Amino acid sequence: MFQRYVVKGFRRHLFNLAAIVLGSGLSQYSYAADYNVTSSDWGTASDVGSFAWAVAESNRNPGVDTIRVQSGLNIDVDDAVTVPGGSSAWLAKFTESAIVEGNGATLVGNPTYVTSGGLVATKTNILGSPYRDPYASGDITVTAGVSFAIIGEYAQDNSSIHVSVNALNADGLGSIAILEKNSTLKYENSSFNNIVNYTGITGRPAFDSLTGSSLDLNSIHLNRNLPFGDYVEVDSDYAIFSGSIAGENAVLNMSNSTITDSYGASAISWVGGVVNVVSSILNGAGGIQISDSAENNGVLNFVNSILYVQNDGETLQQTSRILAGTNSVANITSSTILYNSLYASGRNSPFDYEGMPLTAALGGTISVNSSVVLPLNFDTILPGKNAYSELTGGDLRSDSYSFIGANSTQSATDLHSLFNNSSFLTSGLTYDLDDVSGINFLKDLPLGATPWHNSVLVNIVPDAGIGGANELINPINNQAILFDVFGNARTSGGFRTLGAVQSTVPEPTTLTIMTGTFLLGWLGRRKTRARRVPSSG
Repeated sequence: MFQRYVVKGFRRHLFNLAAIVLGSGLSQYSYAADYNVTSSDWGTASDVGSFAWAVAESNRNPGVDTIRVQSGLNIDVDDAVTVPGGSSAWLAKFTESAIVEGNGATLVGNPTYVTSGGLVATKTNILGSPYRDPYASGDITVTAGVSFAIIGEYAQDNSSIHVSVNALNADGLGSIAILEKNSTLKYENSSFNNIVNYTGITGRPAFDSLTGSSLDLNSIHLNRNLPFGDYVEVDSDYAIFSGSIAGENAVLNMSNSTITDSYGASAISWVGGVVNVVSSILNGAGGIQISDSAENNGVLNFVNSILYVQNDGETLQQTSRILAGTNSVANITSSTILYNSLYASGRNSPFDYEGMPLTAALGGTISVNSSVVLPLNFDTILPGKNAYSELTGGDLRSDSYSFIGANSTQSATDLHSLFNNSSFLTSGLTYDLDDVSGINFLKDLPLGATPWHNSVLVNIVPDAGIGGANELINPINNQAILFDVFGNARTSGGFRTLGAVQSTVPEPTTLTIMTGTFLLGWLGRRKTRARRVPSSG
């Protein structure tokens, strides 16, 4: 029997940054100050010129201060003095609004422990089972892992705290940020590599948004977020999935960003609230789960984006799909979902590779609009499996301007019935696939997601230009989207190609953004959000 457990939250609070900038709620003597970071060590609150000192001073000084980091600086965090943050070590806690200008600097950690068997685990040599705590299992910690920033105070109303971070990178941290209740974080133009969980907290997200918070990620590259050592084992009753980005009753706006090579977790796991993913790429990073909370239903808008599931030798995970869970809605618009079942491991799970890449369950709805969904090798690798599933009242829908690939298990007739539309495309030449002995392979991005120039996908959506009936709108700012995910003009002669890539030639010549885990729950820093899901059998 299906059961679910939800940690009770609160209704999302709306923020007003203008009021903070104007000094609303601050002392009449408040002022903004600049603090320059020049030290290559994280330092302490008393080390002038260190990052720790700059944060401490900013917290003491009312007003929206600016922390400026020396250009290109590598900041060693291995011996940092950390601030309280649950059971984990955190470098910083922002209790006042602040602007951080990173200028391309990088926070560098080297978390290391030696296993009881004498093996050395580092940020590039991941060892251990997913539930092992290296501090409690007989392992020897050499260098403890730390995380970057807490935004706001635990269990407080942090609606006055707005932090903006630009061009500050990280390598070898435990996670990047946790947003406390009602806080706001804008993080942009930054890369995060080798984010590994050696903190004893299973499945910590790189970004964790708590009730009422708002997370804005723009031009972010998250590469190798590894919250678990190995693949997450599940039994026949339930599965726990932890997003690289996770939240509850919060808002996520993610644009022009990538998540790559982040196995062991879904890309995004969200409970209640709203997720907007625009002009972004998820490549070898799992899928997206959206579900409801006790307070509100979840909404996902996946727009002008690519979910590319071909793991190049890695075990294909059960998280590699989009799932609309209990009473939630996932809108897939002008996007591309490419799923190669070649690397399926055959492990047991509640879904057992049913509904990959699309699953609507427990009253959840997935709506496909002017998009491409193409599962490969089902007939050979997963014979008898369904690529698309409606479970316990789930609902799959499509408009007439989409391509949803059929296979021997789900024919065109089956799909037209399942998605409640008899007009969308189900077959025909789509991409320039590699074929080896009847096995299909996607080419690397960007070519792998670029429709073949004679494709049935090219220039299908009419009246798609600015002001047209089928104009593509960004759900984050309600502005027209003028470029595809690789920077090509989004329309051609007033028509839009299906999916996230507009180019009508076999291979685009430029790439303007970085190329690049879900089902029903995730484990947070202080709270466990686990949902039991029905077996496909």
